[in-house]
This record gives sequence, structure tokens and C-alpha cells, in this order.
Amino acid sequence: MDKKKQQALTKYADQLAQLIMRLSAFYEGAHPAIDNELKILKGHLAGTPNFTLAEISIGKVNALLMDGGQHIPKRITSAISELKKQLKAIQQLDGASTTIRQLAAKQLGTLSLPTASLGLLFEHLFNAISLAQVAIDKSDGANNEAYNNYASESLQEGQTFDELPEEIRAEITTELQQLIDVYSRKKPQDTTLQSIKSALEKGIDDKQLLETCLIVIRFIISETMMDASTSGKLVQNFTNTITKVNTQVDETKSLSQKNFDKQAQQQADLQDMLGDLDNDIDDGNDVEALKEKAHKQISKMREAIDNQQTSGEKDQQVLMDLLNDMQNQLHSLQRKTESYKKRLFEQRATIYTDPLTKVPNRLAYNEKVLKAIQQAQTTEQPLCLAIVDVDRFKSINDQYGHAAGDRTLQVIANHFKKCLQPNEFVARWGGEEFVILMHNQAKDGLFDRLEKIRLSLSELPFKFKQTPVKITASFGACCFAEDETAQQAFERADAALYKAKNQGRNCVVLSE
Repeated sequence: MDKKKQQALTKYADQLAQLIMRLSAFYEGAHPAIDNELKILKGHLAGTPNFTLAEISIGKVNALLMDGGQHIPKRITSAISELKKQLKAIQQLDGASTTIRQLAAKQLGTLSLPTASLGLLFEHLFNAISLAQVAIDKSDGANNEAYNNYASESLQEGQTFDELPEEIRAEITTELQQLIDVYSRKKPQDTTLQSIKSALEKGIDDKQLLETCLIVIRFIISETMMDASTSGKLVQNFTNTITKVNTQVDETKSLSQKNFDKQAQQQADLQDMLGDLDNDIDDGNDVEALKEKAHKQISKMREAIDNQQTSGEKDQQVLMDLLNDMQNQLHSLQRKTESYKKRLFEQRATIYTDPLTKVPNRLAYNEKVLKAIQQAQTTEQPLCLAIVDVDRFKSINDQYGHAAGDRTLQVIANHFKKCLQPNEFVARWGGEEFVILMHNQAKDGLFDRLEKIRLSLSELPFKFKQTPVKITASFGACCFAEDETAQQAFERADAALYKAKNQGRNCVVLSE
């Protein structure tokens, strides 16, 4: 094998090793046993690749992929079973009203439907369950007068409820509107989604609201089942490619062994020819006869060398074809995984972004705040929360139209993105409300920081169709206390916002 071809083979082998390492990193976390074997495989391919050991690891990974086809469905079944236990526990809570029990029963009904999905399904199911959980959480709050009055009027067994507390109704409606916004962007031609969106904007009664919850949940399940199907196809492609590569590695190894054996035999034949030539020289007395024998032996050796070169070139071409085929298969799989990875990223961005203002939405906040609390507890740094409510937003809608209201929210969101610091996170909570998380913000500087944001917002030179529109907002804020939950902190900030509204709006009020 000449040096140029050897370098080409080395290059292809290095590219193959790097691609397998990238693929193993991409699929990390799918299965513990596969993770462990992929780490071993990456070790064999790191530095100077050891293809003999890598072949063994590839075989093990392939076997695990074939055997682990039911791993994700089993995890889904286990998670659904745990969710059902939680819902049943909610139904059995002391003090839980019949309303809450009925909501939990409906959620249990949705979980009894056939389910096949990945993490997105669990996320939506937990969000659906939180609709009932929020109501239970509020039943523990002594300051929630509206809910306590409602809870005290216990419904009799077998009786249906006529109306939900306004606060719970508003939260459920907002959650549904955000989910509908997400999926209507994915399917703008879906008439069911558009009709639900229109009905929520106009207002529906409590029975229709709960029926809408079930419709949305069924839609989510259907969508996530399609996502699961796509994921399964990708995993199957990965399995098939690994199987083919494993087979071709066997063929490459077998061909290399045959080449080695053939070259060894050819070397032995040349040695025999040289031995015969030596014997002829030792035994020969006639110079002409010796020359004739020498020519014959040399011709045989030349023919053997030519045959060896021709055979080597053919074997080399077969080996190159195998390596090129493996490379093409892996490149194809890489393109598919990159496309799927991009799709997942776009889906996540869609789910966690408010479609109107392009800032994170409530789902994004709910995830962010839990991480922020954990980080604050770990680093022992303060964490603050502010709720921002646009003043007299209904008047803007009534006076200038909903297009002006939408544009107002977009201007406010853009202003927040520009003026907030790297340690601050903003999300649209719903309607005309935004929430701001402030990492490592000391309480003694919280008022001044929010006051600066409020003043800059009130000075925005905003016009709608050449008509000046004055934008102001009220701020309610608090700093997280030790072991305080996200819901508890939000309620304190919301109470402070209520005070800010009562004090004339366009001001900052901190929770005591």
C-alpha cells in the first residue's frame, strides 16, 4: 500500500471515529447501559483509534439498541402511573372541594387514553395537572379571601358546580390561551384551534372551559404521539446504520486478514524462488545454462511481484469502497440527526416563547424560576421577583383598538429586553402582565433598580398611527425568603402590585 492511500485510509478512519464520538454525545442520556458502552467506545476511538476494541464495543451498542426498544415506552408507562397516583392523592386531600375532585377525575380520564410520547408529553401533562393543583395550593392560603369563601360553600356529594372562582378561571383561561397560541402557530389552518382561540377571547362558561381543557389535552397527546413516532424512526435509523457499519467493519477486517495472508504467501513464494536460484548457482558449471535458469527464475519473480501489485490494488479498491460506503451512511445519519436536533430546538423555542412579544412566556418562567431558586439556594445569593402590570391597558384597547394594545405590549417587551441586565430575566405572564426575575439582586437596592426601569418605561416616545400613547406600569416586587416557594413569592409580589394599583398606579411597591 503506497503512502498516499495509507494517508487517505487514516483520514477516513479518523473522520469515522470523530463522527461516532459526536453521535454518542448527541444520544447521551437515552439509556444508562448504552451511555456506559458509548463511553467505552469513545475511549477506544480517542487519540489513536483502536478499531479492534471499537468493533467489539460497536457490537455491544448495537445489541443494546436492539434490546432497548421498549426502554422509553416503559419509562412513559411508569411516569403515567406515577401521575395517576398523584391525582388520586389530590382527590383524597382533606379539605379538597368537590370541584377539585371533579377536575382531578377528568385529568385521570385523559391519562387513561393510549399514550406514546417523550418528555414533551410529560411536561404538558404536568401543566394540565397543575390546573387542579393550583386550586388546591390556593385552598391553603389564608389571604385568598375569594377562594376561602368559595371553599367554605362545600358542594354536596353528586352536585355539579355552577361557577369557578374568578381567579382560578382566569389562570386556566390564560394557560389554555398560551397552549393554543403555541399549537396554532404550528397548525395555522386547524379550524378547531382557531375556534377555541376565538371562544376563549370572547368568554365561555365553566362547563365549556373544562371541556376545552380536555380537547386541548387530547390534541397535545395526538401531537406528542406524532413526535414520538418521528423520534422512533430516528432511533431506528441510528440502529440500522450502526448495524450496517458493524457488518462492514467485519468485512473490512476479514478483507485485511485475507490480504495479510496473501502477502505472506507471496513473500514465501519469492523466498522459495530465491532459494532455487541460489541452488542453481551452486550446482551450475555451464555458464550459458546458468544464465538461462537465472532468467527463468527472475521472470517468475517479476511475474509474482506484478501479480502481487495487481491483487493489492484490487483489494485496496474494495477496502476504499467499503470505507466510502460507511462514511456516506454516517454522513447521512448525521444530516438526519442535525435536522431532528434543529426541529427539537425550534419546537422548544416555540413552546417557551410568547408569540406576540417574542419574549419568554409563562411556561418558560415556570421552568426558569425553579432553576433560579435552586441556584440561589446553592450560591446563597439573593433572588428577587417583580410583577409588572401595564396601567390602563383596557383603555388603550378601547380608545385605539386591539392592534394598538398589541403594539404597546411589543414595545414594552422590546424595552425590557434592551434595558434589563444579564442577571435579569423577563417573561410575559399573560394579558398585560410581565414578570421579572432578578438574580443576585440585594433587597436594599431592589426599589431603586425597579424605579429606574419604571421611569425609563414612562419616558418611551411611543406613537400609534401618529397619535402619542402614554405608557406607564405598576410594579409589585419581593425578595425570596429562605425556603419560600415560587407560588408563595408570586403571591407576595402580586399583593404588592395590588397596593401599587391602589396607590394611583405608575409606582413601585415592595412586599414587606
